[in-house]
Amino acid sequence: MRKFNEFTQKKIIAFKVKAAKVVEAAINKLSENNGNFLEEALKYIIGLVIGALFMGGIYLLFKNVIIPSVGTKVQDFFNFSA
Repeated sequence: MRKFNEFTQKKIIAFKVKAAKVVEAAINKLSENNGNFLEEALKYIIGLVIGALFMGGIYLLFKNVIIPSVGTKVQDFFNFSA
C-alpha cells in the first residue's frame, strides 16, 4: 500500500506541475497586446465552419450509406439457410 501511495503522490505532483505550466502559458498568452485579434477570430471561425461541414458530411455518409448497408448485411447473416 505504501508504494501505491507514493505512486499516486508522484502522479498528483506531476499533474499539478503540468497544470501550473498550462495556467502560466494561458496567462502569458492573454497578456499579449499585439493586436492580432481579428486574425485569430477569423482562424477560429473558418475552423468551425470547416469542422461543421465535415461533421455534416460524415453524418450524411453514415445516414445514407453505412447504416443501411450494415442493416442489410446483418439481415442476410441471420437469414442464412444451409
